Amino acid sequence: MSAPGWVSLPTTLGLSVVFGLLAGTGVAVAPAASAASPPCRVINLAAHSSSFTSLQAAVSAASPGARLLVSGTCTGDTVISQDLVVAGLGRAATLDGGGGAVLTISPGAKVAVSGLTVTGGTETGVSNDGTLALNNVSITGNSGAGGVENVGTMTIGGRTSVTGNTASGIIGSGISNESGTVTIGGAARVSGNTANDIGGGIFNAAGGTVTLEGQASVTGNTASGDGGGGGGIFNQTGGTVTIEGQASVTGNTASGDDSNGGGIFNYDGGTVTIEGQASVSRNTASSGGGGGIYNEAGGTLTLEGQASVSRNTASAGGGGIYNSGSTMTIEGQASVSRNTADAYFGGGILNNGGAVAIGGRASVTRNTAVGGDGGGIFNQGGGTVTLNNSATVTFNTAGVDGGGIFNESDSTVALNNSATVSLNTAEGGAGSGGGIFEDGGTVTGAIAGFGGNVFGNRPDDIAG
Repeated sequence: MSAPGWVSLPTTLGLSVVFGLLAGTGVAVAPAASAASPPCRVINLAAHSSSFTSLQAAVSAASPGARLLVSGTCTGDTVISQDLVVAGLGRAATLDGGGGAVLTISPGAKVAVSGLTVTGGTETGVSNDGTLALNNVSITGNSGAGGVENVGTMTIGGRTSVTGNTASGIIGSGISNESGTVTIGGAARVSGNTANDIGGGIFNAAGGTVTLEGQASVTGNTASGDGGGGGGIFNQTGGTVTIEGQASVTGNTASGDDSNGGGIFNYDGGTVTIEGQASVSRNTASSGGGGGIYNEAGGTLTLEGQASVSRNTASAGGGGIYNSGSTMTIEGQASVSRNTADAYFGGGILNNGGAVAIGGRASVTRNTAVGGDGGGIFNQGGGTVTLNNSATVTFNTAGVDGGGIFNESDSTVALNNSATVSLNTAEGGAGSGGGIFEDGGTVTGAIAGFGGNVFGNRPDDIAG
């Protein structure tokens, strides 16, 4: 007999509903197992006399809807094929893998897991093909596919952490989502994971959907392969990533040679939307482009609300965002600010053959191209940059030309409505275009001087 309220839940489980099932268990996030951990004991609350010395034995004996309490360290892999609630009892409750996936959820099963550490998986920590809710779970020290492999529906909340996992293949290490749906909320974090090539924190592919909400974070992850990237998140092939609320992607690194997208790499028709007060900050592409975000090959990137891309660094252009052959929209009060392109172009944004539209009260501000051109925006390769409404490009600095915007040959910049380019600096001397530098491209709607929409720039407003 199923537990009331569990099997009737909708396919996508709400955090408050699912984790309400676990209220009263007294569980807490469990640290990794130690040599002194007590032996495994599993109690079935539906049959008080039932006690097991392995989780798999308890699962195999449980009726659908049962609640299992786990204490100590349970060694071995577990497959769950029925609806269950599994909760850790005490801070040392641990599932330690036996050579495969530590915890596997089969198709059709609806499972809630709370208060456990999942570690020691050599294929992965958690493999989900059903509907799984994780609350206050630590997934750490797993290899193979890394921490989590998902093709089902997964909700991650509370203070769940996916941390310190590694992938033996080229993709993913924290979470690998392939055609599934993952929602990460509460104060959950994906941190300190390392991928050999792409998607250090999260790899999302093949039509998968990933949502970060609440105060969820993807932080301190690394994509280490040459020519790869997406230290925090790699989104590919029609995948969809939405970052909302106060969620953040911060402090991630694409560290290999020519590796792009320190925070996020959006590729091959993927869609990334950043909204609310969500942020992409302090990420690094150490030898590639797009310190915060690299948007390439038909990707779609949208920043809206009060979303921010800030304090990111790239060595090869686009300190904040590198947009190549893709579409990018920045609107609302979204901002691209205080990013740095080291010794290259586009401190805030490098647009290479793509289409960038900046509107609303959005701003590109206080970015720097160190020793290069386009402190705020560098536009090349037939790209188009359109500033609409009350958008601003302001207080940016270029080491050479185009403090606000550098527009290369065959490319187009248009200023419409009340958009302005002001108070930017180009350090290349007279004629270096503090506001806009035209290098054979087309600039429309720009009027230099006070009373115009390109003003207060040093050493000049428009040059080229």
